[in-house]
Amino acid sequence: MPIDEAMARIDTVKEIGGEPVIVEAAGRGRHRMIALNPKLRHTWSPWAHLDLFEPDETSDDDAGARCIAVLRFSPNPALWFAIMFSYLALATISFFAMCWGGAQLIMDNPPRALWVLPGTLTIAISIVVAARIGQRLAHEQMLMMRAALREALGIEQKDD
Repeated sequence: MPIDEAMARIDTVKEIGGEPVIVEAAGRGRHRMIALNPKLRHTWSPWAHLDLFEPDETSDDDAGARCIAVLRFSPNPALWFAIMFSYLALATISFFAMCWGGAQLIMDNPPRALWVLPGTLTIAISIVVAARIGQRLAHEQMLMMRAALREALGIEQKDD
């Protein structure tokens, strides 16, 4: 199907099987950022990024009739920001703890500030574990969003 028709279908997809799934399909040009219905949304709910491209080479009989869809899932933008801000804060705290601990070593004092490092490492590992748990919790919703987009674009289900 041509890209313009595919974009029009994506912008109108709202439900699958009578159940409202996607309520936000915003974007510019050939990109759409797609979010779930707020009734179905949780902290760990995914957002989908869909890009449509024209194939590099098409045969004469189907020129302009096909497009390539690339679908990527990401966490909620606010959650993504919180995770990245947490890592930045942990890196900053670790850096200053190492500087302070180094200064304590230079002054022949016990480097007590270095005891902060195991704590920051533990918190960083906890964030990674929480992210993995969130990915597992969001898996069903990713499948639901993928099914709604496949239905809207008329793509047959294949074994993934």
